[in-house]
Amino acid sequence: MASSNCSLPSPPIFSGENYQIWAVKMKTYLSAFDLWKVVENEKEPPQLPVNPTVTQMKNYSEEKVKRYKAKSCIESSVFDDIFIRIMTCETVKQAWDVLKEEFQSSDKTRQMQVLNLRREFEVLKMKESENLKEYNDRLMKIVNKIRLLGEELSDKRIVEKVLVSSPESLRAKKGYQTRGFNRRCFYSQRERQDANRKQRQKIRRSKKPRLLIWRNITGTDLTYNVGTVSSLVTWRRTSSSAWLIDSGCTHHMASDINIFKELDKTCTSKVRIDQNLLSVGQLLENNYSLVFKDKACIIHDPTGHELFTVNMKRKYFSLNWHEANSSVYVTSHDESSLWHKRMGHFNYNALNFMHKNDLVLNMPTVEVNAGVCEVCQLGKQSKLPFVINKAWRATEKLQLVHTDIYFMKQKSEVANVFWKFKAWIENQSGCKIKIIRSDNGTKYTSDRFNEFCEVAGIEHQLTATYTPQQNGVSERKNRTIMEMARCMLFEKNLSKKFWAETVNTSVYLLNRLPTKALKGNTPFEA
Repeated sequence: MASSNCSLPSPPIFSGENYQIWAVKMKTYLSAFDLWKVVENEKEPPQLPVNPTVTQMKNYSEEKVKRYKAKSCIESSVFDDIFIRIMTCETVKQAWDVLKEEFQSSDKTRQMQVLNLRREFEVLKMKESENLKEYNDRLMKIVNKIRLLGEELSDKRIVEKVLVSSPESLRAKKGYQTRGFNRRCFYSQRERQDANRKQRQKIRRSKKPRLLIWRNITGTDLTYNVGTVSSLVTWRRTSSSAWLIDSGCTHHMASDINIFKELDKTCTSKVRIDQNLLSVGQLLENNYSLVFKDKACIIHDPTGHELFTVNMKRKYFSLNWHEANSSVYVTSHDESSLWHKRMGHFNYNALNFMHKNDLVLNMPTVEVNAGVCEVCQLGKQSKLPFVINKAWRATEKLQLVHTDIYFMKQKSEVANVFWKFKAWIENQSGCKIKIIRSDNGTKYTSDRFNEFCEVAGIEHQLTATYTPQQNGVSERKNRTIMEMARCMLFEKNLSKKFWAETVNTSVYLLNRLPTKALKGNTPFEA
């Protein structure tokens, strides 16, 4: 037992990654100071008797201190952002369980990690340029990762892997010893040469096609790699031979060269097969799923639709493309989202109104419930409005004009711009502006603007300071323009330097889109 006044060395630090390694180190660290039992056992030490002895009091005090020491070790071994998650835990066991539950992978994730590591273990080979020690270090790194995940891997299997995956030049030696397992394997030089000569003769006599390996299922015409060459081939589903569903092979393999429409024949291989193999691991990597039950294998595509049902024959599963049932799915192309984006993320109800009233030529049907547009969620956020009341509304053209100004270099330009607008709109409509309503900004309260309104006989209504809700018509139209501009910028990932051009485009579109006030017409037509 460690003495109570010993100074503890620094515990291993946990940053949120490699929890299994940290847990092993932390368990050893706590065990070295007789603190791991405190983590496993959450029970408090038994209470002291009525008249405790000095030894009993000392033991009770040490047991209480151990709990605080263990908790202090765990809290000091994690980063601050991780400490926040356990700082409310009252006992050290609660803190340990919280970390274990959050950072230890689930059973399904661990199984996938073990599967990937085992695949990496199986395909690992020793390079000609490295020695046995370097290769064994790489191999044991993978083995230790597998064992950390709770998967057993025997020493016998590791030794077999070393012997099988070692290069020809090393296996031809009189004998060599695998590092770390204390086992020696002997080879006869003459026997090795005879075996190699017979193997080469057997390969030359063989007329079977070479090994073909492909990757990445992408659709009806599938794109693959041949061997280790990066050139591409395209596979054609016209083979009459069956495919064996194999969980041991890492890639799909084909024995018939005639099933390929295009093939790079520059790749050569000594491996020969007489069966087509369908790799379970590669199917799972491409999000396909396989279910084995009732002596059958059911294959589903990434969307969950059933593709094939393969019945077991003599304890194996053979898939034949011609015998398997094919499924056809009817698809339809919905252009609602396209027209929604094309019209500056205008609302679906208005687009449907345009289609029903033939306001746009050759416009397809627009689904009102076409889904949620993520760009609109980003670009159309706003505050809640004031309580709606029955305010006075204009009954004729230019009786009440709501105004706001954008894209002015100087605020003093507002009076000249409004003067030009007044002359143009009154000439086009044949009516006079009677009332204008604006915010209380200095651009509208200048002496020049007030003098202009007095000379023209226009009543100028100002809203309360910092209360844009009183000028609701103008602010709502500004909101519509800004939302449309933001959505178009988000959609194309444009810089803010195109803000003015985007707003002008929004105004151009809104003048040509329908509104409730103008039934059957657009503002441009009215």
